[in-house]
Amino acid sequence: MKLNLLAKSLIQGFRNNAPDRDLTVLMYAPDKKLILTAKYDNATKQIQYEG
Repeated sequence: MKLNLLAKSLIQGFRNNAPDRDLTVLMYAPDKKLILTAKYDNATKQIQYEG
């Protein structure tokens, strides 16, 4: 759950710098294994979490 909050915060920050775009945030563990993908859809204003 904490990773979802971090990903949401990152997306909000990126939206300020790149408005009106779809965004994807990839989060990796220290061993470089992908642990979470957060995809923001600008059309629906929704974040979809995978992982």
